[in-house]
Amino acid sequence: AYLHQNFESLQNATSDGNGTANYGISKKDIEKFQGSYGARREVVLDTLGIAYRTQRSQQEGVCYDLYAHPHSPEFDITPNAVRQGTIGNCYFLAAVAALADERPAAIKNMIRDNRNGTYTVRFPGDRSHSVTVNAPTEAEMGLYNAGSDTGTWPIILEKAYGKYRQDMDAEPRGLTPAEGADGGGLTSQTLELLTAKESSRTMTEACEREALSRTLQRALDRGAPITANTPAKIGRQQEGGETTKDGFYRAHAYTVLDFDPTGPDGGTVRIRNPWGGTDGTTKGTIDITLEQFRENFRDLVISS
Repeated sequence: AYLHQNFESLQNATSDGNGTANYGISKKDIEKFQGSYGARREVVLDTLGIAYRTQRSQQEGVCYDLYAHPHSPEFDITPNAVRQGTIGNCYFLAAVAALADERPAAIKNMIRDNRNGTYTVRFPGDRSHSVTVNAPTEAEMGLYNAGSDTGTWPIILEKAYGKYRQDMDAEPRGLTPAEGADGGGLTSQTLELLTAKESSRTMTEACEREALSRTLQRALDRGAPITANTPAKIGRQQEGGETTKDGFYRAHAYTVLDFDPTGPDGGTVRIRNPWGGTDGTTKGTIDITLEQFRENFRDLVISS
């Protein structure tokens, strides 16, 4: 909306064309507009980022179908297909990745392909309210979950969730499903919407190492989707920095993929960031000790 309101100023920020050749927005326009017109910096940077991600979604190998393997979607419904875009919904995508890891068939059963360019999603936690969304455009593939060779199913779920929130919340959440999906939320509520089962929350710092180990083992043994949340910044002065002491991003939701109780310092926990970045780092999938998990994460959320 901000860029739309300033469209004339934006496209005329530089004279990088004559007549109709100057119509439209170039990267030079955006950069000049940012410096000369007092533009909101985060809007400009988001725009450049979305343009870059849209370009990547157009590259060869990106699948525009719901699944790359329509007759065997379980090959596509995996945590690695979840790669958060520019929408602030880590709590939703971390829960989706957890469900994809343990119960991919549940995700397949949520989505109906209407064979007309639309999809209907019925979340198990509220089966009385179905949501129908259009297939993602190329621009939306630069905004939502990153395009990949596994299909658009994560984006369909994101769009449906955004529309669902717009439909159900007392106060409207913007004009688009992207705006409806954006903003903070609780992984516990998301897991309950995705599974129709209650979820439990364990505060990691207050839980003894042995008890936490048992909790993780029991949950994974029964195939329960699990998420974990890092603490927010502390105090009015935002002490503590953007990350925890081991580099995990604050006020952020992650997926717990596995736990090996025989590892050092109480066991080894496999954590996945919904950003889907480089493995072995806190931006992707990484193995940490149970003690590191207790020190860096605020709570553990387990679906029944």
